[in-house]
Amino acid sequence: MTDLLLQFGGSLAAILALFLLAGWLKLGGVGQIDGPEHAMVLASEVDLHFAPRDVIVDREGRAALLTDGAAVMLLMPHGNKFVGRVLGPAARVERTDEGLSVHSGERLHRSVGLALDDQEAEAWFARLRALN
Repeated sequence: MTDLLLQFGGSLAAILALFLLAGWLKLGGVGQIDGPEHAMVLASEVDLHFAPRDVIVDREGRAALLTDGAAVMLLMPHGNKFVGRVLGPAARVERTDEGLSVHSGERLHRSVGLALDDQEAEAWFARLRALN
């Protein structure tokens, strides 16, 4: 019985140590977009030829929309990083109480909510609807 308790206690201590190590190394968690300039840097990492002229970042920094005049890119969380997708005709957008819900049209990605004020949401809603 004592051996089982020692094994259980050791396992529990090891799990706690790994949890603390992951937190100290800042592993996991969700990243944040720290404003339009940061969104532009992230977009350039996705596509070197995409030169955004207009950017909107979700109030909480969870996602962003960027346009270069011809195309629109959605930056969205993927684990603790961000991925970008240039939206095409398969993309879907909906107005929500919070702002917008955007789906890239790729079945492997989920819809992304962007918390925007009404005026920003309406302007970007019109841009995205024009893609279809």
